[in-house]
Amino acid sequence: MSNKKNISMREIAKLCNVSIATVSRVMNNESNVSNETRKKVLQVMEEYNYQIKDNYYHIENPKNSIGVILASSQSDYYTHVQRHVTLYFLNKGIDVIHYNVEDNPNIESKALNALYRAKVDGLVMISCHSDAINDITNYTIPTVWIDSNDKNLMKSNSLWVTSDHYVSGQMAASEFILKGCKNPLIITGPYKSIRQSQRNQGFIDSFKEIGIEISKDHIVTVPSINDPFTETKDLVKYLYIKGLRFDCIFVVNDWRALGAMIGLQQLNIRVPEQVKIIGYDGISLASKSIFNITSIRQNTELIARSACELLWNKINDEEITENHIIIPTDLVQGQTT
Repeated sequence: MSNKKNISMREIAKLCNVSIATVSRVMNNESNVSNETRKKVLQVMEEYNYQIKDNYYHIENPKNSIGVILASSQSDYYTHVQRHVTLYFLNKGIDVIHYNVEDNPNIESKALNALYRAKVDGLVMISCHSDAINDITNYTIPTVWIDSNDKNLMKSNSLWVTSDHYVSGQMAASEFILKGCKNPLIITGPYKSIRQSQRNQGFIDSFKEIGIEISKDHIVTVPSINDPFTETKDLVKYLYIKGLRFDCIFVVNDWRALGAMIGLQQLNIRVPEQVKIIGYDGISLASKSIFNITSIRQNTELIARSACELLWNKINDEEITENHIIIPTDLVQGQTT
């Protein structure tokens, strides 16, 4: 027997290219492991002189916890997704460890390392910066990404779930075009992402199909996320006073859409008679309040459940037929169109 230093279950899983759950099944002599995989795990255990604790066998559920990193709690959409993720695993008797990193990649990396030290069995990354933390990401830990389809995650073996952002942009544009709008304005968030780019492109392409080109000065980025409502209210007033004219606005989320509406009303611009507005998310008080913002709604429950099922199947070495899942959105009619 080898005199090599004893290693952890996680390291055994990495060496064998299997999940920790599979190593656990081998140690518990469970039947639902292929002979080839069982032989590979046992060989590594023997090579590294892995010592199994006497009280390890017959653990009914070796899966102890799931880590969740939420990039930002500024949006109602993300907190809804996080809630559904938490309930999914708590209902299975699995503990959930949360970190909210508020769009800070440095804190994100610290949170990720903390979850690795906690030996979580899987990770749910919500709107995280996969490209920024690629160097420290441990790909042997089952991980699913929600709304984080950065370039790094275009790999075929990554697991991610997101809304259909391109079609969402088309949907918003179609509603405006149906109502006779010809001079659109896009208000985007301060952080660039593939998702936002896809949404904008779907919107731009739809107007282009009817011969309307959206100029660069009609695609405006808000400066920060300290106070989305006030920032967008003041921005719309500034743009209009400056002389920029538009008859419809597609806004990055519902709270900013509400800010845009109030800003126009303060200038005595009637919504929707003179300017129509569509937000994005469709689940916040901004779209459900008495103001009733028209919005593209994301299905937070289906997004969360799809991601959790992907992760659960990965942890349990079950077949995954589709690594990348795109969830449809729908238009919620309100009083702003």
